[in-house]
Amino acid sequence: VRNNLQELTSGTGVIVGRESKNDKEVFYVITAAHVLGKDEKTLKGVDVRVVFPTKETFATVSSSYYPAQLLFFNWFFEYVFLKVEVPKSDVDSLEVEVAAISQEMPKSLEESWVSGFYRRRYLVANKAYLSHMTINETGSANDGTPFIIGVDLHFIASGINGTGMSGGGVFNTKGELIGMAWAVKGDNIVSAIPALLI
Repeated sequence: VRNNLQELTSGTGVIVGRESKNDKEVFYVITAAHVLGKDEKTLKGVDVRVVFPTKETFATVSSSYYPAQLLFFNWFFEYVFLKVEVPKSDVDSLEVEVAAISQEMPKSLEESWVSGFYRRRYLVANKAYLSHMTINETGSANDGTPFIIGVDLHFIASGINGTGMSGGGVFNTKGELIGMAWAVKGDNIVSAIPALLI
């Protein structure tokens, strides 16, 4: 997911729904709210474009950008819900799959995987373990923007984690979505919103 292309802000998204409409495939995508703006005012005025991974080459993305419509946002849980229409003629070349959402909260030290589009260049999936959960966590983002997160899951994740992974999925070993990453603290702590709450 990318904001105004001139600003080059970016993040990752997770497809949580799909439907066919005439000559379009409609995808419903969640991502972290801060990927699109600092507050409600900037979020409403943002121009959002979405790119999808391609089937052709592993870990690259399509050169096509698809405009996204902002359907819903929730600052308390730090996510947005987007609608993306893709011409049916484009879909066969894209690597797209709808995430099944787990109906259970993850358990402490249970194995999982954190995925993301690191630095707008690398698609990554890192093994992770839930270390703990906090309720009503408050703080300030790197740019000073205050936040309050209703329920925050903290994962210890191996591998590369950082810029661009906000909005990426955290999956259990069954491949079900258990959370959406919204922050990376240091190199190995990934904070996520529980998928059930989204």
